[in-house]
Amino acid sequence: MAETRRRIPDALRAPLRDFNLSKRPIPRALSQIKYVYEINGPVHCQNLIAEINQLNAVLGNSADVSAAQSSRPELIAEAASNAATNAIEDAATGWIPYRSVIRRITGAHEYERTLHKAYEKGRLRRAYLKGIGGAFGCAYPARPSSVSGPMRIVVAPGDPAAPINREPAPTRVLPEKYRQKR
Repeated sequence: MAETRRRIPDALRAPLRDFNLSKRPIPRALSQIKYVYEINGPVHCQNLIAEINQLNAVLGNSADVSAAQSSRPELIAEAASNAATNAIEDAATGWIPYRSVIRRITGAHEYERTLHKAYEKGRLRRAYLKGIGGAFGCAYPARPSSVSGPMRIVVAPGDPAAPINREPAPTRVLPEKYRQKR
């Protein structure tokens, strides 16, 4: 309910965003991500936990936690809240003729794409850090909530799940006496 109250004013500001008069700022934790898979120095669980907590503060809980913590009534309430907010935003922007053209001309469309890319980079970074934390046996939240111990991938030789060697087969050069004359 409280989240719905926070999102209604945002939905009412949609026409201002369409004319590029109001922008949602890109959170600092997301704008600092240069390369999603970057690891600086040795891996320490406390550093992973700190960075994941920063990302959780911006992005909300990850999918594994959200699904485990939400009950069916909460999921229904969230769906109803999303529908109401979307209806308010549609009503606020429905009167704008040629809305998509205006968004492109004013630069609002490009900024919205940049914002979505920043959030996607944040989600990828969090998932990567949780995988690293799980591999090193870190405590939650530096590992997925479904993993209890260190994650190790063990594949038997000849198993279809084994990594495929993608290197080309070595080529052999025939000695001169065996080559066909053209």
